[in-house]
Amino acid sequence: MDQEDEDEVTGADVGEERLSRDLGGRLAYRPAELASSVGLSAKAVYRAIARGELGAVRVANGRRLLIPVECAREWLAAERVAPPGLPEIPADSRRSDEARPLRSALASLK
Repeated sequence: MDQEDEDEVTGADVGEERLSRDLGGRLAYRPAELASSVGLSAKAVYRAIARGELGAVRVANGRRLLIPVECAREWLAAERVAPPGLPEIPADSRRSDEARPLRSALASLK
């Protein structure tokens, strides 16, 4: 991975990579398995399912809740965040050199 690629890695990428490594080859995951693979609690996964953010299916006559691989990957991708930008500092908010006595004093010592 070159430097440019390293700068673009997000938490979702890391979670998806860990998910693939830990549970590779599976069709679906139990909520606890998914939670442990992405570093969350099982309760957080159940809440995401309840809010409709994470797709899940009931199997075995409704006794077992499973999360299909595609749903887990979509959920992680949907939670991807962009790095925050630096705030803009308005030019008129900067103080003049006269308003900075220490800077003036240090400049006179040079």
